[in-house]
Amino acid sequence: MKHIAYAILVTTMVTAVLGQDIETRKSIDSTDFYLWSEGGVQYIPSIKINDFSGPFSTPLEGSLQGEMTGTQSISNYVVNPSTGYNFILGFGYQINSNLGVELEVGYAQNSLGSASFTSNSSANVSGTSAGTPFSGTAEGVGTGSLSSTSGTLTYIPILINICVQERSARFQPTVSFGLGACPTIFNSNNITYSYSESGTINGTISETGFSAPYTLNGSFSGDGGGSSTAVPFAFKGKAGFDYIFTPHASLGLRAWAMGLANSDFGGQLKSDLYGAIGLNATFKIRF
Repeated sequence: MKHIAYAILVTTMVTAVLGQDIETRKSIDSTDFYLWSEGGVQYIPSIKINDFSGPFSTPLEGSLQGEMTGTQSISNYVVNPSTGYNFILGFGYQINSNLGVELEVGYAQNSLGSASFTSNSSANVSGTSAGTPFSGTAEGVGTGSLSSTSGTLTYIPILINICVQERSARFQPTVSFGLGACPTIFNSNNITYSYSESGTINGTISETGFSAPYTLNGSFSGDGGGSSTAVPFAFKGKAGFDYIFTPHASLGLRAWAMGLANSDFGGQLKSDLYGAIGLNATFKIRF
């Protein structure tokens, strides 16, 4: 009898615990799965392009007629995109009442805006001066700028997030951190480009040395090279809140910041690290 009574007691206790767990899982605070969407503004302070160099060749005009051929190094290349927008869809699983794991996929776009850079040139020169042949070397410093009326930067972030949320009341603060990748499409159509350089040519003419200043100016409007794609590593943090207005639905607000590392757009256009920030409204459904 004692064994039977003991078995009944243990069974009653286990049933009570399991029953409590089932009831807890039925409450709002323990709903396992959720879907959400976000949308809002996105701002990219600037994109610093890594320094690079390449060959160049340009004609000389004026008192010195000929050609300059050498190497040009580009530095301080900074792109300043215009303010854009972003949209996100996400799916989450509630590990416990305060901790969730999420998958989010987004789409965002910014106008390309404007860019500027500086250059240093080192070249060999040859040609004629008043019909007399000359040769020498040239050193120069220049500046350039670009703008675009329809160029864009398009982002498709794909992230896995860990989300922590206080869910004991209708007003529910939340923070999350995510890692993933962000395919980025750089579209440089309809570019307006201008460039100016000044420097000094040192050479010889009829076995006599000379030094002469030079100036190069140029502009271009048209296709800047089409589109190219990079797939940088992405990391993102969010902070905000949800307000529960039905047992399974909420509205909220999120402030977020995302970093993009190792973007390689090809053609020596690379960026080690830049970031984006934004503010989104969010709608969430739990089921």
